[in-house]
Amino acid sequence: MPRVQDLVQLAFTPNQAKHICDSNGGWYQPFYAVDGNYSDDTWVYASSITVTVPTSALTRYEKGMKVRLKQGGGYKYYYITIVTATVITLNGGSDYTVANAAITDLEVSSAESPFGFPDFFNWTTTLSGGGSMIISAPVISFSKFSIKGKTVLIYVMFTCTTADTANSDLRFTLPTTNTTNNAGGACRIGNTSGGLFGSWLLSNGLCVVRISGDGNWGLGTLRTVVLTGFYEF
Repeated sequence: MPRVQDLVQLAFTPNQAKHICDSNGGWYQPFYAVDGNYSDDTWVYASSITVTVPTSALTRYEKGMKVRLKQGGGYKYYYITIVTATVITLNGGSDYTVANAAITDLEVSSAESPFGFPDFFNWTTTLSGGGSMIISAPVISFSKFSIKGKTVLIYVMFTCTTADTANSDLRFTLPTTNTTNNAGGACRIGNTSGGLFGSWLLSNGLCVVRISGDGNWGLGTLRTVVLTGFYEF
């Protein structure tokens, strides 16, 4: 019986077969074709979260794919979150950004857990209150996320102080923008009434946390949210 790699060698050019058959922990080096000639893809810095590619990125990449690359040191890791013809948006949370430097050792993966890829990324979330409720003294115990396909998983715990006028909404920013308001998960909150169950929803790119029963958050210290959830992006 012929080996898979032998069949690939027969069906593809040597350069294509090299990328498909490389055994590299789920990673492969992307390539593109122009007039039947195949070349390794090259990425160039555009901003702290974007890179440019030579051509036709939409034929090779999609959001949710995983990326690793180097910029003079060890590997940096990202998710692809937006793809246009020649620009790709990357999200490495607050752990990895794109530097204004040469990009080398580029590899991508659609595997669930390619070698070395982090289980979670940290991100810097910002809190705000509904109406005129003021949020201060935020303490973020953790704000982590991962992406599975087109679904973002979030894990958040924080405390803060509320002031001015009490409101039902306590909001925080997401690691990447939602494309629908479909979401789910569990939420536990706390205020002067002690531990309570909460609910949450997505609105205008924010996660809005509410006390079950639509009560307001009251005013004072140690307003607490512990949330595990998911949403589509």
